Amino acid sequence: MRDDKWLHQLLDSTWDTHFSDVPQEYIVRIRWGRKTKNSLGSSGLDPNDRGATTITLNTWFEAPEVQELGVKDTVVHELCHTAPGVNAP
Repeated sequence: MRDDKWLHQLLDSTWDTHFSDVPQEYIVRIRWGRKTKNSLGSSGLDPNDRGATTITLNTWFEAPEVQELGVKDTVVHELCHTAPGVNAP
């Protein structure tokens, strides 16, 4: 089931696999957003905690018929913005 725990594990494993050479100097959170046809994901400063970045994924990705690779690719894309410090504290 694609719940919050699954999403957090995906973020951790993606960072470890593809961004292990980038020090994680701030908090990176991930969450489900809303269903939209315009965006697969986004990243930005957490409005409630300016010391953290939040990656938000389209809720369509919760559906099990969506291939996990598509979800992971979107996480990688958002981490490409976040890891080097763009949209980061």
